[in-house]
Amino acid sequence: MITDIFTTPFFDQPTQQAKVKKHIAANIPPDGKVLDLGGASNCWGIPLVNHIADLFVDPNDEIKFFKSDIKIFSFNFEHYEEWSILEEYCKNNGLFDFVICSHTLEDLHAPFVACQKINKIAKAGYIALPSKHQELKRFETHVPQSHPLRGYRGYHHHRWIYRISNGKLIGYPKQSWIEYLHTRTIEEFGFGEDGLELSFFWEDNFDFEFLPASSLLDNREGPPRLFELLETDDSGI
Repeated sequence: MITDIFTTPFFDQPTQQAKVKKHIAANIPPDGKVLDLGGASNCWGIPLVNHIADLFVDPNDEIKFFKSDIKIFSFNFEHYEEWSILEEYCKNNGLFDFVICSHTLEDLHAPFVACQKINKIAKAGYIALPSKHQELKRFETHVPQSHPLRGYRGYHHHRWIYRISNGKLIGYPKQSWIEYLHTRTIEEFGFGEDGLELSFFWEDNFDFEFLPASSLLDNREGPPRLFELLETDDSGI
């Protein structure tokens, strides 16, 4: 279940990272198995992390992680069968005590595969995502005029928007038509600077649901489903 939800402002990831490190140090034994999913480019969990899984990582290149005893797995998170590399490892060595998955699920075509598998390979974990506020915000005040993000809502390469409702992680497709939402429509949902990063801890497993694109605008019983998804969620944003 999801045990603790918290948000931080944009550009304040060190705050949440420090909280995760403190949580691991307090709850996971020193010899515990800690995995970072998608952390090859910036594994901020070191030295607490001792396993890394990512598509873009060379299993033979351990020097760049500045820790020689890290176990590295290289596979595509979106291919169901490729998770067998971690499932076989857990079969022989036991479940991971803790899994970090930070800013990865929003990039995947099929994040529901990763969510299902994370629940099977770990006892507990931490997930960080851009909040719906961050994905619908324009970044004119945060990036240079020549930056590719400027003018878009959120990150143009992200495929999903997330919220938490009734203790469940909800994902829905980030579609191009959100670029045309009226600014007033978005502001009505109280978007601010303090809730741009959405994070949570979980234990045992976490509930999740991914909504099809067809459900976002087609609602014959009321306003578009999108408006419901933009309402305040369990994190208070």
